[in-house]
Amino acid sequence: MKPIPYKEHLILPFDNRVAVMMPHAQQFMHEGKPCLLVPHKVDETQVLRNLGYEVHPPIMSAYKWPGPEPFDAQRITASLITTNKRSFIFNGIGTGKTRAVLYAYDFLKQSDPSTGKLLVAAPLSTLRQTWQREITLYFPHLRVEILHHALRHKRIEALNRDADIYIINHDGVEVILDELMAKRKEFSMVCLDELSVYKNANTDMWKKTNRFVAEIDRATGLTATPMSLCAADAYGQLKMLTPQALQGKSFTRFRERVMLKVTTFKWVNKRGAVDEVFKLFQPSVRFKRDECYDMPPCQIVDQEAMLSDEQRKFFIQMQNGCAVPDHDVLAVNAADQINKLLQISLGMLYDKQHNAIHLPVANRLQLLEDAIEQSDSKVIVFTPYKASLARLVKHLSQRWSVDFVSGDVSPTRREQIFTQFMHAPDPHVIVAHPDCMSHGLTLTEASTIIWWGPPQSLETYEQANGRITRAGQRFSQLIINLMSTKLEQKIYRLLQQRANIQQVLLEMFERQDINDLL
Repeated sequence: MKPIPYKEHLILPFDNRVAVMMPHAQQFMHEGKPCLLVPHKVDETQVLRNLGYEVHPPIMSAYKWPGPEPFDAQRITASLITTNKRSFIFNGIGTGKTRAVLYAYDFLKQSDPSTGKLLVAAPLSTLRQTWQREITLYFPHLRVEILHHALRHKRIEALNRDADIYIINHDGVEVILDELMAKRKEFSMVCLDELSVYKNANTDMWKKTNRFVAEIDRATGLTATPMSLCAADAYGQLKMLTPQALQGKSFTRFRERVMLKVTTFKWVNKRGAVDEVFKLFQPSVRFKRDECYDMPPCQIVDQEAMLSDEQRKFFIQMQNGCAVPDHDVLAVNAADQINKLLQISLGMLYDKQHNAIHLPVANRLQLLEDAIEQSDSKVIVFTPYKASLARLVKHLSQRWSVDFVSGDVSPTRREQIFTQFMHAPDPHVIVAHPDCMSHGLTLTEASTIIWWGPPQSLETYEQANGRITRAGQRFSQLIINLMSTKLEQKIYRLLQQRANIQQVLLEMFERQDINDLL
């Protein structure tokens, strides 16, 4: 049965069930037959659907989508969130799922002024570069606070400031859980970005987050990889959002249902287990980039990783004194200082003898892994320094088939690598110095390029990105810029503005405008 839309309402033949459940529905006669006029809103839509009526989500007709025209995938995703109290969003990287969540919340708030606040728990790298940026650009009428700071009382101060949306890192929920619980009645929605971090229901992070989520009326979880390692990874995520789907099963019972024990310490997925688990993940939606035909052919996104303590120490020394004296590192001029600050940002540094000093860079490596894992196709990783190239190859080879291209690789060997990349299953990842792959190549088996750090040449950046934006490309493309400092952010901005990077940066150093690069 399909009600008839009429001026933000729905007309349907008189139904006593509807009249009882919606006493505010207006009764009237039409051509001698009793009818009902029902507001086409979120709650009413859910009731009618539960009664068997086919009702399209009200957001589709009653919402003025802010910003650029949304993709169909974003409309459908936002619709799912608004018409279900619990939902799973498995859209791939680059499909605009962050904005889809914000569309949904914005619509709910416009539809019902009593709608409370939204808490977003997300990876630290996305708090500002993804979530805050999307809100600021496309939802300026929504107030936002970041609940992240090295000092706990600063987090609490931010929580006590009035806002519509509060964004916190996953581990941060535990830090101010008591304060969040005290304010839980002010929240009406939770978004768990990268839901897969909650796959283990025995961790303190899961338990503390679950205490809060269980108290909130509406919750949605986002991840492109709900079962990255095995089908049993679904357990904690299901228990967090839709525990009824587990029918009271313990983790042991659930794992026995979807996996097979082959040795004392090894379990493998049963045949059909992934499909079975996806049936439990309901309601859900899943779009890949190549399925989103209305998306732009190439997107560029920034992702931010926190510096390690040692990186931060080196960066400050180099920024303030042009040297790291304990390690025989000295910048001889402004251009060299810029170069060394970039090296530190990427987790390495060359001394006077051109020996590489490696710095801890776990956060950045994790961000890189996540991006590769979420890609729908093969991946190219570009890094402007040879020392970081070797490090990336060693690290990524633990999970994927990896090959590398640098000035030390012969032309014959490069040709073999490129041929295998295009026509064989392996390698899945190429790690390369961009100057060695920036002209003429077609590598359209990849649709994702990840920049470990920015090059200092516009031509290099554009030519390297052009390896995947060529004829024969079957997927929409994604360029990911990794960064940890404002210096890197400035360079990426200059690249996208097609500016003369060296000139602008040197002028900045000449003005001594270098105190805000961290």
